[in-house]
Amino acid sequence: MTSIMHNTNTENCFICGQYATEWHHALHGFANRKLADKDGLTVHLCSTCHRNLHDKGNFDRELQRIAQLRWMDYYKKDVKEFRARYGKSFL
Repeated sequence: MTSIMHNTNTENCFICGQYATEWHHALHGFANRKLADKDGLTVHLCSTCHRNLHDKGNFDRELQRIAQLRWMDYYKKDVKEFRARYGKSFL
């Protein structure tokens, strides 16, 4: 899986920096998960951060905001174009 979220090809957790073995879609929901794969909006997470994100919602909104900003910067698009693709804005 190729990510535009990481500055380097790293296997460290996007949140805590520890060694990570799991991928997480920064934007979720059935349709958004497929688009996130296609657009590179995935991050490595360690199992603890991944579980906390899914079970408790820790860092979820912030990760969505970061993903939107990264997508707009990488693809040279604006908020309106992001909203058209993903159905809402996280800013």
